Amino acid sequence: MAKKAWLIVFMAVVLLIALMAYLFYPKKPYYSDDPKDWVEDKGKGVREINVDKATGGAGYVDFNGLQYETGTIGTVFAYDGWYHGSYFREEYADLDDGKVLMRISPQMKPYDGIIEGFMVEKVIDEKPYVYIFLDEDWRKSVFNTTVFWGKFHQSDKEFNFSFEASKGIYMDWVEDDMERFENGYNIHDGGVWVGEIREDRNSTLISLT
Repeated sequence: MAKKAWLIVFMAVVLLIALMAYLFYPKKPYYSDDPKDWVEDKGKGVREINVDKATGGAGYVDFNGLQYETGTIGTVFAYDGWYHGSYFREEYADLDDGKVLMRISPQMKPYDGIIEGFMVEKVIDEKPYVYIFLDEDWRKSVFNTTVFWGKFHQSDKEFNFSFEASKGIYMDWVEDDMERFENGYNIHDGGVWVGEIREDRNSTLISLT
């Protein structure tokens, strides 16, 4: 009888420990694979691509670009842009009146007249993918939007505006070229261009390298 009582107490202690561990042990956050869950409505017409959600907790953006860190990868992807041939890093403004005309940012405001785009790179099952977000102003203003990617930008496709991740925010994606990465993603060659590439040096595009 005493042995049975001891066994009951032991099982109760085990269950209590298991319950405490379940309640207080840090749980791994859940990240959705649906791009619609990555875009958040911030109010006043602003839509934000949540980089943490889009990269499955591996990425964040700072002044250097997209910082990407996992157990085996630590690297940064840089952003650049050109507006009718004029280079910029984060945004391009009219030289005369200072009005912003184009921007690279995870925060977009469709329908405000500013061309906006953003890209997120992440590695899934040891393969790199690039998710491209363009707003409604881009769709209306930049014609013949094409995606070029690879070590030598040798691959290309027309951007597909059929998928709307959020109102006024369109998303397309490509599987990146593994050949452009070396030393565990620390060295990048080539990259991804999105936009209207012109031979007269008046291209309008964003770049992820």
